[in-house]
Order: sequence, then structure tokens, then C-alpha cells
Amino acid sequence: MRFVFWIALCVGCNEYDLNAGLNGPSLPVDTTEPGLTGPPDIAVTPPLLQFGTVDVGNPVERTFSVANEGGEPLVVSDLFVSAGFSHGYQLDDLAPLPWTLNPGSLRDVTVTFDPTHSADAPGEVLVLSNDPDEAEVPVALANQVRLPCNDDYSDTMPWRKSPIWYDAAAPTDLAGLDWLEPAFDDGAWDLLGGLPDEDWSTEDHDVFYRATFWLDEVVGKTDIEFVGNDGVWLYVNGAFVGHWGGEWRAGGCINEPVNCGLNYDAPPVDVTSFLHAGENVVAVMLTNGPTGYYLEINATCVEG
Repeated sequence: MRFVFWIALCVGCNEYDLNAGLNGPSLPVDTTEPGLTGPPDIAVTPPLLQFGTVDVGNPVERTFSVANEGGEPLVVSDLFVSAGFSHGYQLDDLAPLPWTLNPGSLRDVTVTFDPTHSADAPGEVLVLSNDPDEAEVPVALANQVRLPCNDDYSDTMPWRKSPIWYDAAAPTDLAGLDWLEPAFDDGAWDLLGGLPDEDWSTEDHDVFYRATFWLDEVVGKTDIEFVGNDGVWLYVNGAFVGHWGGEWRAGGCINEPVNCGLNYDAPPVDVTSFLHAGENVVAVMLTNGPTGYYLEINATCVEG
């Protein structure tokens, strides 16, 4: 997977000419101090821009300043992202170079970080000038990037369903793998258009369901909530999560899909710790007592 990030630098956005007023041309702020002596002396503050944790699609701005603390004009000849970083940084709206900063004057540089993929993207802006001691000054860029929470995974979870299962032993594939194992071959099972799935004309059997979906990374907190008749056994990536509702081939609804004589209220189940980056498998056994079966499942990512 390739991650690309774009950085835009806006130069001169916070400046104005003290003599021309707010609507005058964008010029360095002249704060000449009497008594400054010696050659041009560049000062870049802060030397590190911390963007913090940035969500994909939500740009963040930070600003640093370039000042002349010497007694002669400072000429900034170039300002760019170091070629040593290959994260796709881009400098936008850069005021024409070179800049000339009189003694005591400064210019602000605003850096916008707008990631499009989830991967931390350290970087470095280089400022080149005629300072005899520091001709090249770096400004480090640091951040942590995260994907926004995908509200509902259910649309990306294609469910497969086993045949009606009357045997006491659960299904295995030709390789001998149990139905709940991630590598189990469910290719012969029916591909459902979605859930809920129901049939109120059958009794005393089991039905098995599997859904495979991909996560670039695990973000936020993922809850699974379900409605069922009768009992549900839930596995994620081969690990047992829990059992709700009726016992094996006995009556008992979960969150009351119909007017049940015996109903179990089940809150959303946090399965975040069972997930990982890459392919994930949710497997469910639904047991059916005397009055047919019903299953509805939703997997939702919520901000942690």
C-alpha cells in the first residue's frame, strides 16, 4: 500500500506593511532595533513544528517565523521541503524569493498538513540564506496520522451462510478446518445480499454465518450488535467472543426480533481487541429451537 501526504506552506499570510495598513502589500514586518551589529544572523522559531494527531481529511496548520537578528540585511534565497523525505510534501502559495529581511525584521511561514492516507509522515523544511554561520537551517515537521472512524463496517461485510445444519458436529471443510477458523473454505456456502436473514418455518437445527472484511488499520472502537432467534455464538478471527440467547437448539430471543416468550437483552459487544490490520473474519453460529430462526448483525466503528 502506498501512502501519500501533501504539505502546503503559505508564506506571508500573517504579514502586513505597517506603513501601508492591513490592505497593503505583503512585506516582512520591520522591527528594526537600534544597536544590532554584525553580519546577518538568521533565527528560525520554533525549530520543530508538532502537528499532533491528525485525522485523514482534516488539515492542521502550524506557523514558524524567520527573523534577522544581525546588523546587515538577511537574504532568504530558498525555502523548500528536503529531498531526503519522500512523503509527497508540497509547498503552496510561496511568496517570490529571494526575501530581504532588514535587521530586526521577520516573516511568518504557515505550514498546512493535510494527510490523505494513514501513516506518520515526518518531514523537514530547509531555509537557505546568506547567514555566514548558518546558510541552511532545518525546521522539523512531526505528526501522527490516523484514519477517521468508518461509521459502519456492515456494508463491506459480505456474509456467507451454511446449509441448514442438523448434525450435532459443526461443519468442517475438505482440509479439516473448523467453520470458525479464518482459513476455513466457505466458498460453497450461499452468498447473502445482506442481513437480516430469517426463516420461520424450520426448527431444531443450526445455521452458520461468516463474513470477511479488510481493515487498513484498527481505528476507534468497533462494536458488534445483533438481534437473533434463538441463540448466537460469536467468533472473531477464530477467537470466541461470547454466547447470547438460548442454549443449543432451545428457545430464547436476543433483543426481541419478535414477540418472544423468553428474551435476552444484549448490549453492543466491543470486539476491537480481536481485530487486526488486514483481513478479518467474523463467524456466527445461530441455533434454532422450535419456532424458526432470525439473525441481524451490525458492526460499527465508534470513536474511542
